[in-house]
Amino acid sequence: SSLTTCFSQCYTALLRGSYDEGRIKVAFHVLLHPRCAMSEIELQKVAYDGIVEAMAWYTVAIDTSLANCDENRDKRFPDGGTGTLVKITKSNRERYFILTCKHVFRPNYDETKISFLLRSPDPMVSSPKSEMKNFPLNKINKTYMRKLTIKNRFYSNYLDDLALIEIDASRLIDEGYRFYSFPNDFQNLPNPQTEVYLLGFSRELYRLVSKDGGFGVFPYSANSLILPPADDLDSKFDVSKHFLIDYIENEDAVAPEGLSGCGIWYRTPSGRDNIWTPNLHLIGVQSACYKKKKFLKATKIERIIALMDTLN
Repeated sequence: SSLTTCFSQCYTALLRGSYDEGRIKVAFHVLLHPRCAMSEIELQKVAYDGIVEAMAWYTVAIDTSLANCDENRDKRFPDGGTGTLVKITKSNRERYFILTCKHVFRPNYDETKISFLLRSPDPMVSSPKSEMKNFPLNKINKTYMRKLTIKNRFYSNYLDDLALIEIDASRLIDEGYRFYSFPNDFQNLPNPQTEVYLLGFSRELYRLVSKDGGFGVFPYSANSLILPPADDLDSKFDVSKHFLIDYIENEDAVAPEGLSGCGIWYRTPSGRDNIWTPNLHLIGVQSACYKKKKFLKATKIERIIALMDTLN
């Protein structure tokens, strides 16, 4: 059965103070895992932990709270989404980007008011989702929210809903962060019922951590299945541009708000027992949710490549 409902992986941003430039933001890690007795399931858990670790090295949280001037947004929570660190090589020139959704990093946002959260180099730790709200803060690996130098921005149309944010990555590379490189023969969308993986930030996993309104934000990881196209969705779903994955709701799942922009990953099995090497391939970017249908919508890799082809 799917492990979607069994795992959540968390590094948390501790936001101290209200939304101002001086707030301190700290990240910490928690990884949820099921209490399994069967050795085969435990074996799969070890493999899944490795997949989560690999995804986390590419994944960043994007805090747009200061940049979003929409008075109608819910100001009880920080605003933002998720992105993926990617490297694009054109004409023997390597360039570094954060790939996310256009509606997460909007063209009218002041980039100087946007911050990013990256994982710590420490291994993930495990804990059930139900314990997150009371997890001792002094026992969590911490990193801090940071500014990144943005060099350029490239956007798709709103139907594709993609953004490539070009950054100065020299410090991140020196610190050991990883950027996903698109292969020349990129992975087309696998067939329906193929298992895929995601890691992103859900509003449900924000945690109040200080008396002056500071929050902690926990990222969530899951594995899911690609679904066949559905016929009765809205006009914003285009089968040539988008695909669906299932999103099972139970005690271990989270609300999808905040996951926008996270990568959808496919794995090519290899290594001992076909589980020991993550071999991740980025095949899409999560962009929307059909709650009644329990579907997540993602933009296909072909549309990401099309946006890359516009880079000057």
